[in-house]
Amino acid sequence: MVNFRGEFERKKSRANGMTTTNHTEPAYFDLPRLAEYSSLGLSTLRDHIRRGGLPAYKVKGKILIHRQEFDQWIQRFRVSKSQDLDSLVDEIIDDLKGKSDNPSVMQGK
Repeated sequence: MVNFRGEFERKKSRANGMTTTNHTEPAYFDLPRLAEYSSLGLSTLRDHIRRGGLPAYKVKGKILIHRQEFDQWIQRFRVSKSQDLDSLVDEIIDDLKGKSDNPSVMQGK
């Protein structure tokens, strides 16, 4: 059975009496687990939640993100073959320069 945190699922095989472990992804991620799943930084995820782009839930002070909603959301950032990658890199560099010019943004304020 899969629990809320997405721990390993244990099943007992009736054929040989052995216990096997199957990894299953959770339905909801907390921010550290989502950062691991997505390879995005915690501050990046928090920023997208704050801006309202990334759907999130807050339960007793804990932020949770539904895996399927995250997977749908991240598809918006897919780079197509026809997209000009040079302009994409320039846009990212300009965005980073803007953040470094504003120290309160860099500190998450």
